[in-house]
Amino acid sequence: LVVVQIHAIGNRSLVIIVASGTAVGFVLALQMYYALVTYGAAESLGLVGNLSLVRELGPPSLLVNCAGRARPVRFEALTPEQLHETMALNLHGTIHATAALLPAMKPHGGHIVNVASMAAHMLPDEIIPTARFPLALQDQDAFLAEMASACSIAPEEARSGLAYAISKSFVRWYSTAQAER
Repeated sequence: LVVVQIHAIGNRSLVIIVASGTAVGFVLALQMYYALVTYGAAESLGLVGNLSLVRELGPPSLLVNCAGRARPVRFEALTPEQLHETMALNLHGTIHATAALLPAMKPHGGHIVNVASMAAHMLPDEIIPTARFPLALQDQDAFLAEMASACSIAPEEARSGLAYAISKSFVRWYSTAQAER
């Protein structure tokens, strides 16, 4: 009975929570944007918005990080630049979101869930350059160059798919490596 009631309350209030949260976010962003433009600091809107929410609501207790991308085109249609951008976004989205929120979440027992796709589980371990993954924490440009080199084992038309799978394998590795922090 309790589980049914909790489920009903949660599902019925979701629309209200989403609508009110969106409205508050819009109003807060509009008011701050106007003030920040006046002082020439419009680029600080995201930082000020997040800081004010943390101050008002407290630190976040859960981050479900879906930062990353898969382009909605056939893999073989990706250009090398799009491929590099996809790998970089999957790398940077994971590292930077975790690094930014972990210090605020850790003292309060917060949790971070980095979402990777099934592509992270589709490659044989021998193909994944896991030994090179720690390089991402020291030199991200060198890491991306190493990952591009790792993709050269595949034919040209398959490299973008391999790169995507490797980048998601990195997300899986990074999440496991950071779990102890």
